[in-house]
Amino acid sequence: MRKKIIGIFVCMLLIAIVVPNVGAANWTQMQKLIAGDSGAGDDFGWSVSLSGDTVLIGAYLDDDNGADSGSAYVYTRTAGTWTQQAKLLAGDGAEGDYFGYSVVLAGDTALIGAWGDDDNGGNSGSAYVFIRTGTTWTQQAKLLASDGAVEDHFGCSVSLAGNTALIGAEQDDDNGELSGSVYVFTRTGTTWVQQQKLLPLDGQEGGFFGYSISLDKNTALIGATGYDYNGAMDSGCVYVFTRTSTIWTQQAKLLSSDISEADNFGVSVSLNGNTALIGAETNDNGVNSGSAYVFIRTGTTWTQQRKLLASDSAADKFFGYSVSLSGDIALIGAPRDSDHGYYVGAAYVFTRTGSTTWTQQTKLLASDGVAEDCFGCSVSVDGNTALIGAFGDDGNRVDSGSAYVFTKEQLDQQQTRYQKNLVFYSTQWNAQSFIPTVTTLTRAEVYISKTCSPTSAMVLSIRSSLKGADLVIVSKPASDIPTSNGWVEFDFTNLPVTPGSTYYLVLKTTGGNSKNYYNWGYGISTPYTNGMQWTSANGGSKWTQFAKNDFCFKIYGI
Repeated sequence: MRKKIIGIFVCMLLIAIVVPNVGAANWTQMQKLIAGDSGAGDDFGWSVSLSGDTVLIGAYLDDDNGADSGSAYVYTRTAGTWTQQAKLLAGDGAEGDYFGYSVVLAGDTALIGAWGDDDNGGNSGSAYVFIRTGTTWTQQAKLLASDGAVEDHFGCSVSLAGNTALIGAEQDDDNGELSGSVYVFTRTGTTWVQQQKLLPLDGQEGGFFGYSISLDKNTALIGATGYDYNGAMDSGCVYVFTRTSTIWTQQAKLLSSDISEADNFGVSVSLNGNTALIGAETNDNGVNSGSAYVFIRTGTTWTQQRKLLASDSAADKFFGYSVSLSGDIALIGAPRDSDHGYYVGAAYVFTRTGSTTWTQQTKLLASDGVAEDCFGCSVSVDGNTALIGAFGDDGNRVDSGSAYVFTKEQLDQQQTRYQKNLVFYSTQWNAQSFIPTVTTLTRAEVYISKTCSPTSAMVLSIRSSLKGADLVIVSKPASDIPTSNGWVEFDFTNLPVTPGSTYYLVLKTTGGNSKNYYNWGYGISTPYTNGMQWTSANGGSKWTQFAKNDFCFKIYGI
């Protein structure tokens, strides 16, 4: 039986209104990763790659197999927490190999570049394939260019898609000194073989073709930062190659719309389907401020869709030094950003709305960033998770390095059908039960208003039981509450929860009366199936449920 509530109802039964979601998604730093055995100058975080719940992080100056022999670390995520699963070392690692200079991860396969390896001559380079079985990683193959030579730097860049590996050799000399090349390897069973060597149709001396690469299915995106366009030295360009059957051919050559000298267009590249993201770290909106470009493919034709700039663009930021693309999310590193100290670094998230509109969503900073961390030197994004390297961080020792994991919050639970209001003041409290699917809650929104002039603050809390302790509590002054129903946001420190368990969103205040009160909008006829409306007339001592009513609320989490 419903207990009589002191107060009045405002807004009689209305036509149901579904209130739209207007909040923007937030990104939250979840964890800082530091190698347990990292030493000074290891540069852990120089290269990073993210695939689902696994990350791969290069430390190319690690000394386990000799000075600067290099290593790579694997971390996995369980229930929101990242732990080290393995440390990978080349089976024949040696001094100066720079194993881990480039890394890429695809499912249970890791590809790691070591451009300083000497098997085909000094700094000819190599790349290593590791595979995971259960939780154990083992080296499957060592890849060498069939025509490798001194100072080719094979392994300076790597990319992986399924059973195909793409490996850059930026200093190969086939088209002139330091012109560069890229090699394609394919796997059958456990055997890797070289499928083809890729060269641009107009390769140039000093072009550094292969400086950056990205592979998605049968399309390869290859940067040539040293390419000189019409005499503009180091303006840079990017090539697209596609595979038909087993044959790769050049499909396009991409140039920025405002190409100019020393832009380094192509210093970083990322490919996702028919969208390419290309960094130009020294393109100028301020000396060496940097930029990034989005190109899209229609049929076989590529066109520039947008040029991206940091909202706080400034000289020497090197925005675009690193890039990563996942669906409609672009992550762009600016390791020389100095807003919070000299070369502390930053990363920027851009999102695409519709098919053509890109907007900056947020700027990411390390919570403990200090000068010369170079946060943003490497970036990788996969869905709602971002991984950002900071090779200059002094987490363990000077320049030992670190990497940071950020997660984008999502709207986890909501009820937006608004038909009536239920008032509350003094000892009259209201609550809505809900069942989260995420492991951490970040904020809540409630559809509320005030009538006349209540003066006491509105208090929102979350509990695991109605009569239990507040797990988190946030207040808003009366001045922040609108006079007509609207969404009011309550932010709080990350709250760990158990997915599938019931929690309660409680609204209360300490003052007010029948003339000065707050309203919480709700819907009838069970608009939300994972909870219900609750009320208390005595400050939470006793609660009454209304199984067919649900307050208007939104819960966000990660």
